[in-house]
Amino acid sequence: MGIIFDLDGTLINSLGVHRDSVKRGFDTVLGKNRVTASFVAENIRYPFSMLIKNLRRNGIEITDKDAMLVLSTADRYMTLKKISEGVKFFRGAKEVISLIRSTGINYCIATSMDDAEVKNTIRALSLSSLGTMIINSKNRRREKPDPYLLNIAIRETGMNRAHTCYIGDSKFDFLAARRAKIGFLGVFNRRELSGKGQFFGNLTTLRKYIEKNAGLFFD
Repeated sequence: MGIIFDLDGTLINSLGVHRDSVKRGFDTVLGKNRVTASFVAENIRYPFSMLIKNLRRNGIEITDKDAMLVLSTADRYMTLKKISEGVKFFRGAKEVISLIRSTGINYCIATSMDDAEVKNTIRALSLSSLGTMIINSKNRRREKPDPYLLNIAIRETGMNRAHTCYIGDSKFDFLAARRAKIGFLGVFNRRELSGKGQFFGNLTTLRKYIEKNAGLFFD
């Protein structure tokens, strides 16, 4: 049994802060406004490697070395202060976690954040109060839709794959869940997730669904 939560854009409203950090990374490495804010906003839910491919398709040349420098620079901008000031839980996030805890469903959070950002986010939002394991990827090159991170989460939590579901906010979350051979519940991002299994416009309706169907997540 089990539920795996994505973090960015699913439980917390961190996409805006990530967008600003990636934009600053491009400005630092390639020059100010060489990559537009609108391009970054349109691609912020994409795996970073795909964002870079889309950038090249738009006629902006960037070496692999500079791409990794953009990523590491963006990571450095995700400071404790920036996260504390700009990131909050979505409405209903704590309530859905509280419900899951009360039902005894095994759950965890799996995120692609690096170690420093995870540490800062835990401190800024008191994520330890959610009472669950927070698993982050140790291989930044194995991005979703690669199921690498989900497979780690399943292994480390002892979840039964047949009764495990991933909750996320992008089509890459959906594809990663499918490749990991687990269920998927989508939230917020109707444009990408409509028609891809169960979709919920907010976390309150997701909570009501889990409350009504808790038995689906037990062996």
